Amino acid sequence: MNQYEKEIQALKYRCRKLEQQCSMFDDTFQKQNQLVKSQDDMIQILKERNHYLEEHIATLTKAYRVQEELCQTQEEIIRQMRKDQTR
Repeated sequence: MNQYEKEIQALKYRCRKLEQQCSMFDDTFQKQNQLVKSQDDMIQILKERNHYLEEHIATLTKAYRVQEELCQTQEEIIRQMRKDQTR
């Protein structure tokens, strides 16, 4: 094998190694993209869950205020009934 053929063989070997590395990088890149997409999906799910929880908290807060008003009204009715009984 002459020097020219040896150089060609060496270049072919280098090309195969570079193709293998490119393939590995492509696989890694695809896996990272899948991971990013999964993370984006998780973020979206968490945002939706957070929105739902905020709405639920707002509803519970309103219910609590209505309950407080009801208790105050009941206390006023009881006070009025006691006044009426003492007359």
